[in-house]
Amino acid sequence: MVEVWFKYGSTEIFADLEESVEVLNPSGSRHASYTDEIRRCLEDVVEAVVVDYVYAVDGYDEAVVSTVGTCTENFPSVEVYVSSWRYADAQTEKSLYEYVRKLLPEVKKIQPLTGTDKADPSKTLLFSPAVYWGGRVIGPKDLWKKPSHGLRLVSPVVGCGGYVAEVMVGEFEEVSQTAVRRAEELSKYSPNNPADVVLVGGPGHPVDKRFSACLHMASSVSKLEPGKVVVFMFESSEGLGEEWLLKLAKGEHVQDSELVERWNAWKAVAEKHKVVLVTALPSTVVEKVLNARQADTLDQAVVYARRVKSREARVLAVPNCVGTCLEGF
Repeated sequence: MVEVWFKYGSTEIFADLEESVEVLNPSGSRHASYTDEIRRCLEDVVEAVVVDYVYAVDGYDEAVVSTVGTCTENFPSVEVYVSSWRYADAQTEKSLYEYVRKLLPEVKKIQPLTGTDKADPSKTLLFSPAVYWGGRVIGPKDLWKKPSHGLRLVSPVVGCGGYVAEVMVGEFEEVSQTAVRRAEELSKYSPNNPADVVLVGGPGHPVDKRFSACLHMASSVSKLEPGKVVVFMFESSEGLGEEWLLKLAKGEHVQDSELVERWNAWKAVAEKHKVVLVTALPSTVVEKVLNARQADTLDQAVVYARRVKSREARVLAVPNCVGTCLEGF
């Protein structure tokens, strides 16, 4: 038997699986030290650092601390602005802002980012990743849409399984394009043997408190061939989350096309596969709103998957699906 652990709320849960399981663990070369590259970027004055934060990515917190620390060494009065805009969930963004504040206790001037319109790019250092998210790689240009002349960029490239594979540093236009291309390559994963059952782990607390903050992760399995049993693990102890999700579930209009695409991806996955959601959400909500089967525990979900397929069915376990695009089976 193989014991596989997944984040779930403030704790972790596990499943004992047959030997036919394959576990997607982050692999590949870790990023080397890049502080010298950052220092070269700091030859001109920096007044602001914008931190585009993504939670539960191995190596990401270290990259944030290293980047901001290197900057404050050179410019002690620098102001830090934090955004977790990708989640499209106000409560999650607040929670992650507080998390980053604790991550950077030495920074005296830190506040949430309310927009980039007034920022002077020539005096700003942007820390923004390239990461597969909601069906495509979202990169620095999705946050910084104004003129970028003089803007300096530190861009972590997130690989499949949720880890920082590389950190790219330099001029905004060149680095952002290169980082997105690398993330498109590194986000893809095909198992050694085609799987019938896919276990998809999420980011855990505080992100998975609200289902709407996890909805984008449906895209991690959107390219699979039909007929799988897909098990997601999102605690959702605070419910479905944002109003836009409820509107989309009711068929009402939502202007933001990115959010519409996330909902459509979930619907498509639920139609193509037998989806099980390990969650604190009521079974009626999971069944009627999300078109999925509710499970209180991972063991329940695994038992169901084996009944639908077989005890010999091949299983792919993805403990952390952030930045992951499964394909090829």
